[in-house]
Order: sequence, then structure tokens, then C-alpha cells
Amino acid sequence: MRPEVKKALMLNWIEKTAYVRQKIKVLFAVLILVSVLQFMVEQVFQHLFVHYRHEQTLSQCAGLLFQIALTLLIARFAIRIVAVPFEEITAATEKVAGGALNITIPCLHHQDCAGRLARSLQSFRENSQNQLKLQEVSASEAREAARIQKELSGKSESIRRLQSETIGTICAGMEIVKKGDLTFTFQEHFQDRFEEFRRDFNTLIHIYRTAIARISDATSMIANGTSEIASASAELMW
Repeated sequence: MRPEVKKALMLNWIEKTAYVRQKIKVLFAVLILVSVLQFMVEQVFQHLFVHYRHEQTLSQCAGLLFQIALTLLIARFAIRIVAVPFEEITAATEKVAGGALNITIPCLHHQDCAGRLARSLQSFRENSQNQLKLQEVSASEAREAARIQKELSGKSESIRRLQSETIGTICAGMEIVKKGDLTFTFQEHFQDRFEEFRRDFNTLIHIYRTAIARISDATSMIANGTSEIASASAELMW
């Protein structure tokens, strides 16, 4: 494997895979290595320019500038691989907590602590989205149940009112019959359960009316017969 490939893999591991403590260890190791290299370079320059004080001063200044530049570079790299991911995840967490559930979660492809936090935040966001969907479904079902209950309540009230009216009509009709009017019948159809009663009542009134008519006919016949017998008896007496 070529050196540049190894270097790229190493940097990718430090940035996206290594845990925070491993990153800190690597950074401290680099700082120690830089300090050792600087010390070795200073010793070499002091040995080479032992009689040249001016060159020694220049070498010390160059080493100091090199150390400052390398320290700044390492600090920038440390901020990028340690601080930036946590700052991005913190900002995303605040947005999710504020109700923004459609944002893009950063660092999901990382295998380090930042990646674990990002995937946990994504799971929380998905669970929140599912809960919102369930709440919307529950609210919709509750509204539908309320609508059906209202509709059933209206139908029940309508049926109760119709039953009350039907019973009132039956009571009024029976009062008419009780007064002796056997010509009365219920002409309009009743509600389902009362329709059979209407037919039976009308049939019964018809039977009573027919029976009374027959009794009236029989009484008339008897009266006529009695009258004829009386007439015949009177004729015999004369």
C-alpha cells in the first residue's frame, strides 16, 4: 500500500472512527513527537554552529516559528475532528428539540462518539415522527368517533321522538274506540315495531264491527219476528 494511501486511511480513522480519547492520545503523541524533533534539530544546529552565535539564534527562531505553526495546525485539526462534530450535533439536537423533525442529522457515517450521538438523535427523531403520526391518526379516529356518536345520537333522538309520537297516536285512537266509535282505524303506517300492532288493531276493530253488525241484524230479525207473532196473535183474538 502506498504511503499516501496509508496516510489518507490514518487521517480518515482519526477523524471518523477513533473515539475522543483516542483522538486526544494521537494529538498528544504528535505534540510530543514535534517537541522531540525540535529538540533534535536544535541539538544538531548547536553542534554544527557551535562557534556562530548568530546562526544559533536564527536556528532557535526558526525552530520556534516551526513549533508555533505546527501547533496551530494541530490545534486546527483537533478542533475539526473533535469540537466541530459535537457542535454540529448540538445544534441539530436543539433544532429537533424545538420541533424541526425534518432536518438532516450530521455525522451519521462516523463510527466515533459523534457518530453514535448522531445515530441516537436520528432514532429519537424517527420515534418522535412516528409518535406524531400516531397522534394524528388517533386524533382523526377520535374526530370520526365523535362524528359517528353525534350521528347516532341524532338518530336515537329522532327514533325516540317518533316512538313518542306513535305511542301518543295509539293512545288517542284507543280513547276514540273506548268512547264507542268502532269506525276508527289507523290509516297511516307506523314505525317498524308498531306496524304489526296497527294491523292487528285494525283487524280487531273490523272483527268487532262485523260482530256487532251481525248482532244488530240478528236483533232486528228477532224484533221483526216478535212483531209478526204479535200481529198474528192479535188477528187470532179477533
